[in-house]
Amino acid sequence: MSEPTLALTFRDFQIRVAEYLGVNAVDASGLAVPPTNAHDLDVVKRACNAGWRRFFNSNPKWHWLTPTFTITFDPDGETSECVGGEAWRYHMPDGFYGSLIGWFTYAQGESRVRIERVPEVRIRELRAGSDASGTPSAGAIRPIPSKIGDESVGRWELVVWPTPSSSSVITGVARLYPNKLIEDGDRLNCGFIFDEAALAAMLAEAERTKEDSTGEQEAHWAQALVRAVAIDQQGTPRRLGGYGGGDTGYVRTYSVDAYINRDGTTHPTS
Repeated sequence: MSEPTLALTFRDFQIRVAEYLGVNAVDASGLAVPPTNAHDLDVVKRACNAGWRRFFNSNPKWHWLTPTFTITFDPDGETSECVGGEAWRYHMPDGFYGSLIGWFTYAQGESRVRIERVPEVRIRELRAGSDASGTPSAGAIRPIPSKIGDESVGRWELVVWPTPSSSSVITGVARLYPNKLIEDGDRLNCGFIFDEAALAAMLAEAERTKEDSTGEQEAHWAQALVRAVAIDQQGTPRRLGGYGGGDTGYVRTYSVDAYINRDGTTHPTS
């Protein structure tokens, strides 16, 4: 199931902010569209992303930043999840910067329950000693070695041993950080439930741009933030303590169906 049809896209946010600033345009049918003037459009887009950044930074403990996600092993190394076409290397979700909560577990019915977390050097040692294949028993995460201009700059990967011999699925929980809104169809990765609060933050930024001061929109944003934090706290079941096996406790969060990275890599959420 995809996001609700009521969910707002970057284009929707642009129109709302442009209407507030009085710079929106209309198409041949008389419908509101983002500004056609390049400068006005730039101002609107910057206000939208400034508001999105404000919303994110307003609460360092947003639960939607810790989604459950899956990785599917590909013995042939041919899927977009694989790094460099190698079956022992897998992209972590876009927005991941090294903070994994707990560790990876297998789906029910697999021959193993979890992958042992080891230092990255241990994976290299194991691979140097044997190019074995089977059900991965050890794994590590590391930044992807890349050059400036490479689409993998800033991305992280999971490396495993032995090389997967079947299409097993593993599940993990990570702390992710949002990307800038760029394409008209981009949606907030916090999910539909927080669209209105994010819009309030965007309008507050637009008000600051327009009036060079704060006022009604800033007050509206303050109220929207209180509601958003309450929704985030009330709608998320909590678990204190560990889950056994050395895992740390974590909070299960709101989730969309998948995190779609900027390079097209898709990570389903569960």
